Formats: sequence, structure tokens, C-alpha cells
Amino acid sequence: MFSDSHGSLYEMRDVIRNEKNIDMIFHLGDYAWDLDNLTESMKKSIPVKRVKGNCDFGSSAPDELCFELCGKRILMNHGKKLGVKHTLTKFDYHAREKMADIAIFGHTHMPLLKNLGDYYLLNPGSIGEPRTKGKTYAVIDIDENKNDKISIDMKRYFKR
Repeated sequence: MFSDSHGSLYEMRDVIRNEKNIDMIFHLGDYAWDLDNLTESMKKSIPVKRVKGNCDFGSSAPDELCFELCGKRILMNHGKKLGVKHTLTKFDYHAREKMADIAIFGHTHMPLLKNLGDYYLLNPGSIGEPRTKGKTYAVIDIDENKNDKISIDMKRYFKR
């Protein structure tokens, strides 16, 4: 899962080539079209889910997605319109309203993972322009063989 790539195709390509068992790729906005360009150029047919960020002018991506995956409800929203740079309160209420098991946002360029008891709050950070020490992304695993157990790994990108 990527957010705020801002044209960093090399890093995304490297992650996709080196992560094992990728079933789907998420992009949380700000150059959401990077994902389309990347999967096309790699000739990969990995399913993609993406939402529009505040830098995705003219994008046909939706502002938000809420869907079921492996029995879990996933909410994707870039976060700007819900004010995530200032407070997570609106986003938290919104995630609870949507009954999300995993609520994912971007926009801040800062990685965040919180288990709030009834759902996970996740921001993979930025693979393109981080505001922390290093480019980051996240991997979600929903194990259907273990009562749909959710595990989330926050990862720092290292050039290979």
C-alpha cells in the first residue's frame, strides 16, 4: 500500500518486484495515476484500488472507497477533507460510522498504525516525499485460515 508517491515510480516498482504474494495494491492519493502507469509498464495484472488526493487534479479516482475484502471492511480516504493534518477526530468518527475494520488515509506523509480495539487506523506514510526519516509503505495481510486475522507491517523503503 502506497500513499503520496508524487511520481516516485522507481521506489514503487522496486517494492512491487520484491514483496512476495501481492494480491492487490492500494494507493491513497497524490499521484494516484502513478499506480496505473507502473502496473502498465511492468505488464502486471495486479488488482488496484486507489483514491484521489489533493494533488490528483483531473483524476477519475473516487474521493473514497469502502469495500469488503476477505471478510473485512476497508475504508480508503486521502484524508485532507477530513482534516487529518490537524486532528484524527473527524476521520475516527467517519471510520466508525462506516464500520471499518481497517481505516486507511494518507496526506500527512507520516506513517501511523494504531489498533483502536474495534478497528485499525493506518497511514503508510509517503513512498515519494516523506516527512520522516525515510520513504515508507505498508503491507496488510488478512489470513483467512486464522479467523481472518489482520496483520499490518509498516515498512521503510531501502533502495535495492
